[in-house]
Amino acid sequence: MKDLWQRLVASIVCIGIAGIPTWLFLAAKAMTNPEGFWQKIVLGGLFVYLGGGLQLILLIVLCIFLYFIWNE
Repeated sequence: MKDLWQRLVASIVCIGIAGIPTWLFLAAKAMTNPEGFWQKIVLGGLFVYLGGGLQLILLIVLCIFLYFIWNE
């Protein structure tokens, strides 16, 4: 049972780390408070350009880590 909790905690930590670009985007959106259509488009475009690639790489790394965590 202890091993199950360790795997579960490790999985939650990995998911939290893989979501960092999304958390940064949400924080930036909350701090800048875009009001107009074009401001939202520009902020979304910056996120896709800057954070999208990193998010994809972290998603792949997350899948690899979760595979090794749960298939020991």
